[in-house]
Amino acid sequence: TQLPATEDTELINVSGKDDIDGKKIDINYTDKDGNIKRAYITLRDTADSNGHLSTFTTIADDGTETTYDIFDREGNKTPIHDITTTTQELDPQTCKLCNVEHTTKGMSYKQLNDILGMLLSGNLPATNSFSDYKTAVSNSKEDVNVGLKDGKLFVEDKKNAITPMQLEMNDNDTDSFDGSSPVFTFNSNNALTIDEPKVDIFHQLDDIIQAVRDGKMRSDGDDLDNPRNIGIENGIELIDHIFDHVNKLHTKIGAISKSLQNTQERNEILVTHVETLKSDVIDVDMAEASLKLQKLTLNYQAMLSTISKINSLSLVNYMK
Repeated sequence: TQLPATEDTELINVSGKDDIDGKKIDINYTDKDGNIKRAYITLRDTADSNGHLSTFTTIADDGTETTYDIFDREGNKTPIHDITTTTQELDPQTCKLCNVEHTTKGMSYKQLNDILGMLLSGNLPATNSFSDYKTAVSNSKEDVNVGLKDGKLFVEDKKNAITPMQLEMNDNDTDSFDGSSPVFTFNSNNALTIDEPKVDIFHQLDDIIQAVRDGKMRSDGDDLDNPRNIGIENGIELIDHIFDHVNKLHTKIGAISKSLQNTQERNEILVTHVETLKSDVIDVDMAEASLKLQKLTLNYQAMLSTISKINSLSLVNYMK
């Protein structure tokens, strides 16, 4: 069973060829800020005159090109194939020189995704160094997420609900007529869809009506006039799905309506309680309150009289 590609899958393993040294991947894109730009990736197994292995190059509006090395996690420049080198190193235990093999992995989808993330986010390395490359990759992940899911490339804009980003990739030899065949093929996921989780009832009904008008019993990709016609059979199935969807919405609306009714009843009970409390506090019997006030006033005056008499007592008055 052939498994889908993952981020660790090397590009050479999906190219279908053993030798892709010097191949280029053209990239036309619109970044997160809506700027239309161009770039390309060059794949190499042997370093060029400037010491570059695999690189990606941005093209400015005036045609100026800026080239950046593609690094792996350890900071090594990236080839196409795995490259194993042997060096002599001192064994600290035996104090002898030993042959030690070091393997530099070929370019993987992870590195391709990092490059696309940098381009689409506009976060490019400040200089052609591993530290700046790593910083640019890290910064790009704050704005754009590029990855693989079930072998399919996805791009996620983390900042914009409606993204201006667009991406087009193709092998540099795609349009070549000199006998060179493209190594990589990038396809858009645009197969005929009969049913989707989202429901656009009127659009789907239009598709069903069109299938009936055309007299198409089944979808037919060989129909040059309308290859995306879903056909009457699929239309019948789609009607069943629409009916189920409407029933689910009807049930959901009923539950919401019942909840709203219960809330209204609770509010009415609460209003009654508030009115009762308000009546206890505000609605006072004026006659009863007046009598109570008079009683309290008499008690207060009697208390003042008693205090006055107590204050007038003295030894002289007592001896009189």
